[in-house]
Amino acid sequence: MAPLASSASAVARPIPLLTPVRITILPVRSILRVMFRIKNVLQGNAARRLLGAGATLGAVLLLAACGKDHETDCLKSTGKVTTERRELAPFRILTANDNVDVTLVQDAETYAEVRTGKNLQEDIELTVSNGQLVIKNTSRCNWMRRYDTPREVTLHLPRLLDVRLHGQGNVRTAGNFRADTLFCHLVGAGDFDLDISSHYLNLDMYELGDVSIRGRADDAKLLVGGSGTLRAQGLQTRQCSLRLTKDSDGDAFVSFAEALFGSHAGTGTVHYQGNPAQVSLQVTDKGKVLQGN
Repeated sequence: MAPLASSASAVARPIPLLTPVRITILPVRSILRVMFRIKNVLQGNAARRLLGAGATLGAVLLLAACGKDHETDCLKSTGKVTTERRELAPFRILTANDNVDVTLVQDAETYAEVRTGKNLQEDIELTVSNGQLVIKNTSRCNWMRRYDTPREVTLHLPRLLDVRLHGQGNVRTAGNFRADTLFCHLVGAGDFDLDISSHYLNLDMYELGDVSIRGRADDAKLLVGGSGTLRAQGLQTRQCSLRLTKDSDGDAFVSFAEALFGSHAGTGTVHYQGNPAQVSLQVTDKGKVLQGN
């Protein structure tokens, strides 16, 4: 009997890709500095006054967009790339948000290695509560900084039950990761790149992200609900339940030994490998089901 789905699988819904800008009240010191600059600007000619006022207004908006406790984020550089080790309490659930890339390393110890600019280290928050690790990037004005600055977290941990990826970051495994039961949930534009060995696998994906998964799962339950591509032809399974929702237009590549069953209500194409005794995949829209070599 398959384990009950985690609470995340029951409530997983697409979330907006864009995070609203948070406006906050500026500190008095920041306001006084801006007022002093405006006074100096007004002493010049008309053209200079207009240009200076525009620059000043832009500075005010940038500071406001940074949010509380991050008023100077837009003004600081990333700094030299450094790696910081952080000790963590044990956890079984991982939630990765924003644009942080995560690598999973199966290990006897539990800790994290955070690699990013020295001035951004404090902005990469790792919080463990009730057996769940939440990773967040709290820095603002990232669009003003270099795109090649890494924001990477390498997690060392003995076991994992549930992986939830929200946002633009990626989650990958370093080598094969073993778990008796594993739930994987993807919502956003990030990607999964996983090598796993599990008795039971439950995976769902929404919005734009792609999934590449390989290894072994005796029983796999897979759901495609967005525009991303599921590449699971390297995942060896005995039986596979596959569902593509009516909102999906992504393709799926799967491989299995005994049985494939489920439904295809999307517009993409399902490619399957193997010669199973049973194939029962109901197609209700324009999607296709093709057998490969």
